[in-house]
Amino acid sequence: MLQRQKGFKIIGHRGYGPTPAALKTPENLPHLLPENSLAAFKYALDNGADGIECDVFLSADGVPMLIHDDEIEQHAAPAVAAAMAGKLVSKMTAAEVAAVDIGGGHRVPTLEALFELVFGYTDRRAIINLDIKDTTCVAAVCALMQKHAAVMAAHDVIVSSFNWDILRDFRARDADIMLVPAIKSRILFGEENIGPGYVPLVDYYQPAARGVLEELHREIRIAAYDTTTTDFKPALGAWAAAAGLGLQISTANNRVSAAGSDYKTLHHLRALAENGTVPYALIKVDEPDKVRAALG
Repeated sequence: MLQRQKGFKIIGHRGYGPTPAALKTPENLPHLLPENSLAAFKYALDNGADGIECDVFLSADGVPMLIHDDEIEQHAAPAVAAAMAGKLVSKMTAAEVAAVDIGGGHRVPTLEALFELVFGYTDRRAIINLDIKDTTCVAAVCALMQKHAAVMAAHDVIVSSFNWDILRDFRARDADIMLVPAIKSRILFGEENIGPGYVPLVDYYQPAARGVLEELHREIRIAAYDTTTTDFKPALGAWAAAAGLGLQISTANNRVSAAGSDYKTLHHLRALAENGTVPYALIKVDEPDKVRAALG
């Protein structure tokens, strides 16, 4: 496939933003759609998002499930969280995982259910960005993509991971899949320049970082560089442009409202994409409709 997006794209981070903290405050649930739920994905797409980002873990019976952590208690609704203590998605069947209330009566969906939802949007080339942390799910995800290959050709599935060995495994199994490495802060800034919460203590990248990224591109043919908003510096845009690669920028693990977004960086990314400096720039935000409106 290796179809690259073009231009500036806004996708919904975990659908419509992280919600674990909201689960601890039940009164928030009517106002927030649980992260990685089909309802959150649909809301983002129905309100102008170009696509969605989600997280994948494999159930004990080999089904790719959409959840941010193996520890299911972190995403269970307050009424059932205690019963889920110590339970892992990787040790539960897909049916057991899907039975867990993740807030407001919503359930943990399968990746296949997401494919069926997104591929129904025939009015756009929708993006599904899979954030893969689970090393065991690669074969199952590839098999599912092969099963849906015909309809998937009208959309873009992008695989991202901080674990670059996972990307190597995907490339070994699929010559065409779009791979995007998520870049750890220590690679860009150096281990000694990272503070608490992975916040960089300097505003410049280490000279060796560019070579590390270029070598990975030579090895597995990537589509873009992916980093967080707090780690992005104009130098990364220049490196991407020189390599003919796109840019993907992620928000934080904690929910960031549209009002709290870094619009200076977002405007810069949009300019890079719209003037053709990079093939595409994709931002993952928690309130895609509101961010798009604020960007103008």
